Amino acid sequence: MSIADYAPTRPRRASAGTRRHHLKYLTYRIREVVPAAHTVLLLPIEHDAYGADLREYTACVRDRAGVQLKLADGDSRRLAALLQGAFTADWTRAQTWRADTNSLREWVPPTAEYVASLESKLTESFADWDARQNQDAAKAVAK
Repeated sequence: MSIADYAPTRPRRASAGTRRHHLKYLTYRIREVVPAAHTVLLLPIEHDAYGADLREYTACVRDRAGVQLKLADGDSRRLAALLQGAFTADWTRAQTWRADTNSLREWVPPTAEYVASLESKLTESFADWDARQNQDAAKAVAK
């Protein structure tokens, strides 16, 4: 058997009743894999392995405090299977699952305006910090 046999290019499909059943127990099953999981970001990675299309998923799991949790080998694939069994979504795009609402949303990267608003709330801007680091480096070289 090749690796393509273990990682299908399309997510599994199920009836609405089966999906409701999977959704009912989803939080419990995800917590079996990663006990402190609060959010799961599932990122699809598509590549061509030996002439066959192959889609793998990488999961980024965070706890309630926002700390990224480490995953064991195979956990990303297991989380992808659990989420695909419970939700119908566009699995070619990144998806985010939240434990408190047990809902799945398409992940949208932060906009430039949002990053700028965060930067304005900092004690010093990224540009000022970078300039200060460059000045410190220049002083260290001058010594």
